Amino acid sequence: MKGCNIHFHQNTIYIICKSRTTFGIWISCLPVFELDRKIDASELGEQVLENLQYSLDQISHDRLKETSEEVLNRLGFNDWEKFDRETVFISLILKEKEIEITPYIPAKDGYGFNPVIQKKLKCDLEVKTIGKLIFDAKLIAEQLNPRKINDMSTLTDALDRIIKWLEIHKPELAHSFQPGLSFDEIQAGEEKIGFKLPADIYELYQWRNGATLDCHFLVFPSMVFLPFDEAIESSMGWNTMVAEDEELYVNEEWYLNEEWCAKSPLFIFINDDIGSCGIPLQIPPNYPEQPVVEWGEGGMPSVYYDSLTAMMLTLAECCETGAYYIDSGGFIIEDVSKSAPIIQKYNSQFYEYDELGRVTAWVETVIIEGEKKEIRTQYDSQYDYNRIATVQRRCLILEIITLLIGLGIPILVAYFVWEKLIQQWWQ
Repeated sequence: MKGCNIHFHQNTIYIICKSRTTFGIWISCLPVFELDRKIDASELGEQVLENLQYSLDQISHDRLKETSEEVLNRLGFNDWEKFDRETVFISLILKEKEIEITPYIPAKDGYGFNPVIQKKLKCDLEVKTIGKLIFDAKLIAEQLNPRKINDMSTLTDALDRIIKWLEIHKPELAHSFQPGLSFDEIQAGEEKIGFKLPADIYELYQWRNGATLDCHFLVFPSMVFLPFDEAIESSMGWNTMVAEDEELYVNEEWYLNEEWCAKSPLFIFINDDIGSCGIPLQIPPNYPEQPVVEWGEGGMPSVYYDSLTAMMLTLAECCETGAYYIDSGGFIIEDVSKSAPIIQKYNSQFYEYDELGRVTAWVETVIIEGEKKEIRTQYDSQYDYNRIATVQRRCLILEIITLLIGLGIPILVAYFVWEKLIQQWWQ
């Protein structure tokens, strides 16, 4: 019997070898493999099988403390409690030719981990399957984390604030939101789309399974929060189109613009004839989390919110502060003078407006070589959907003066020259 532990920590995956003592106790030991978080399932499976080769059975208890400290030093942490608190923990055991993968969740008392036995996954020694099930186990561990369940998620809290506002101002829309799905139902859809869905999408669809009425809300008028099956279908259509498009963007600083959005597979959760919102399933290294992109009819996706949580926090506060209001036609209208500072509060990319609500600049914050840099694009004549556009105003007086300077001076010069010639001729 052999084993190892997999810990997901920020942008790193740690594979820690473990061996079993003569008393049947598993202990962490060297070697520790450190992998990039963006590694694919096959590579992860290969690294796990290699790490298992170092796992031993029936070792003595002589150096348990020293062995544990060696591993902790290799990880770069001072104590196991801090390391455990910052990671998602998966246990893997090899029994003959079968792999058992068990997600662990933090204990409710705040110390150590407990196995989620009912969610244990099993497979043979095929590397891609091993890697895929490890990623699946990670997602299970994140979803069942009692710290997240006990402390209401920021995302779910924002969604509840939105639905509460809708119940007062648009009750027919609030009542059209369908009951949420189970974890397993969402996971089945994930297998269909062929990409790992972010934890926020799981949380969104466990909260509600879309709406049956047009939203008249969120980002554009008359858009639909798609039920999960329709979201999967729309996403698969987009992703097929992207996969068939052979055109590649060539730009050394591609992460400074939004071209990458057009080539990324998406999970589309808001859609209609005039526009869509989705979450890219592949993101550049300078994005700490998956943003929300939007695009209108005939356009290409561009980043609009820093994350799904940032989006819902923005919308919830806009509802509560009067940035969104109901007009006489029953539509939810945006007051950009109120919404602009809220968008800036929760997002690193946003439009700036003048006192008349006209777009003056697009601002985005990017991370280059670990440093945050602000990129500002000024607009002379630009508009953004329902927002008022900046108009390049013409000053008639200034144009007349410019015309006189441009044409009048040459005419005057010609006049004086002609007059001089006439005088000489008469003489």
